[in-house]
Amino acid sequence: MSGCYTFCSQKYPVSLAKILRWDFTMDFAYTVSGFVVGMLVGLTGVGGGSLMTPLLILFGIPPVKAVGTDLLFACLTKVGGGVGARQK
Repeated sequence: MSGCYTFCSQKYPVSLAKILRWDFTMDFAYTVSGFVVGMLVGLTGVGGGSLMTPLLILFGIPPVKAVGTDLLFACLTKVGGGVGARQK
């Protein structure tokens, strides 16, 4: 509720620049790391989770969220692969 108060209050005006703040440095680091991991996965065939999960932890994401993200992505890709294989 305090976030809404801060945003809606005339006492604490929030500029559009703050709302749409874009951290170029971290976005660029995420993009480059994703590109590098994608290249390594394509070249070696190693699972992307084994490379991306440690990078997520290095970027400051809690280990539980990093592993959970990897497991969710793996689950979705496996279901998609299974559906595609069954249709053939």
